[in-house]
Amino acid sequence: GLQPLVSEADLSIVCQETVFAGEGEAYSGYPAFNTPEEVGDALAKTGYDIVLHATNHTLDKGSSGVLNTLDFWKKYPEISVLGIHANQEEYETVKILEIKGVKIAVLNYTYGTNGIPVPSDKPYIVEMIDHDKIQKDVLYAEENADFTIAFMHWGTEYSTTPDDDQKSLANDMSEWGTDLIIGSHPHVIEPVEWITAENGNQTLVYYSLGNFV
Repeated sequence: GLQPLVSEADLSIVCQETVFAGEGEAYSGYPAFNTPEEVGDALAKTGYDIVLHATNHTLDKGSSGVLNTLDFWKKYPEISVLGIHANQEEYETVKILEIKGVKIAVLNYTYGTNGIPVPSDKPYIVEMIDHDKIQKDVLYAEENADFTIAFMHWGTEYSTTPDDDQKSLANDMSEWGTDLIIGSHPHVIEPVEWITAENGNQTLVYYSLGNFV
């Protein structure tokens, strides 16, 4: 199985597209997903270090679904959860992990939440693609880490080429100093390329990795 590959890596990361809203919510599939918590247990057992939760399905079960997901992950304090937050302070904190003496900043954002509005009393609950916020986070990461990776939930579903928004944002993020960008959401593989910003910064971009099933 994949478990040895995942657990032996210095840093292993998975995008968990859907929430664990708990037993108060019935299991549900498309279009508003609620995933059994056993899936989270399986990810932990497989050995992932980071779980990404900023996706277009983050708010499928409202803010309670997100908060229950965060509560679920408290069982596994060794796993870092990105893209969702319980409070403003967490939202404003850039996650930096030290691995073999190298400080790696990890960021996670989604283009939207399928038309479900972010609750006005909890604007921090999911990391949205907001240029000002991303720029602030990346600049902080550049000051305080050796390497910056951004995981972007973006693009056009089932398109094998990146769209103009992806390309434009990738260029901006490169200019701010992002070293590596890895995309999800299209569910198919999109190209990988090095981009060079006007200021000379170089960034490796995987526009979409496709599905991991």
